Amino acid sequence: MMEDVKKALQYTQYSKAMTMVAEIAKLNPQQAQLHLYSSWAKLGVAATADGVRRAAISKEVEMEMMQVPPDERYDALYPFVMGLFQKIRGDMAGARKQLEKAIAMDASFMSARRELSTLSAAKNQKQDVFNMDLKQMVSGFFKKK
Repeated sequence: MMEDVKKALQYTQYSKAMTMVAEIAKLNPQQAQLHLYSSWAKLGVAATADGVRRAAISKEVEMEMMQVPPDERYDALYPFVMGLFQKIRGDMAGARKQLEKAIAMDASFMSARRELSTLSAAKNQKQDVFNMDLKQMVSGFFKKK
């Protein structure tokens, strides 16, 4: 069942993964990396949620990440989930650092590479007239060259 959870998370099927993680928790609450996969699924749901729900999920994930045993923190999955957590909280520099750490631990971790590339794309998005706000556009006209 854990393999199905991993597959659902990699295909961004977060609600399906959450139900499977809940079922696994009922059957075997001491399953290795259960807290990490549960947090990943919750963070995926939080990315599409509104502000109040996002804050509640962020608090849940923070409590769940504290329950991760120390021996599981040396796997690439832990810094990846911490990177997602930092991204949801708005700390993009911390998220980038954690995602790079996850990639350094496991170079074939495609989900971490994907998240890092989305962070880079958001940072390097070229500002043109169509996607900048009005204040930036007007101030651009009167800038000294």
